[in-house]
Amino acid sequence: KLYEDIYDFPIGFSDHSAGFLGAAIAVSYNACIIEKHFTLDKNLDGPDHGISADYDELKSLVENCMLAFEMKGEKEKIVHENELGGRFFGRRSLYKQNGQAIALRPAKHLREEGVLDSWQIELGGQGLPSTNEWEVIKLKS
Repeated sequence: KLYEDIYDFPIGFSDHSAGFLGAAIAVSYNACIIEKHFTLDKNLDGPDHGISADYDELKSLVENCMLAFEMKGEKEKIVHENELGGRFFGRRSLYKQNGQAIALRPAKHLREEGVLDSWQIELGGQGLPSTNEWEVIKLKS
């Protein structure tokens, strides 16, 4: 569960690490407040200047947090019309013939012997899911 589902108030992230990855990850988990130390000079005396963001780093932090927010998308996946053509490629399966794995050709214009035209397969998902690549790797070639 996300904290926003548990608590009835905005969730923030107090970042005391170098860089901006932690803040971007927090945004991807719906943090809407980011606290980050800022410095004009990382070489100044004091315990926090080394992990504090300077001007350029703060700019990168904001850009990366905005990107993480956009990439997170909505809770419910909405398939857009321009994504429909890619559904085939997201449902690939691995096949074998005569005990050997058959590679799937990534593009129609590439022609190689021993490579199957994946768009011509009409086995209706009878192949091995492509997430089980280790099963194919174990096959003898």
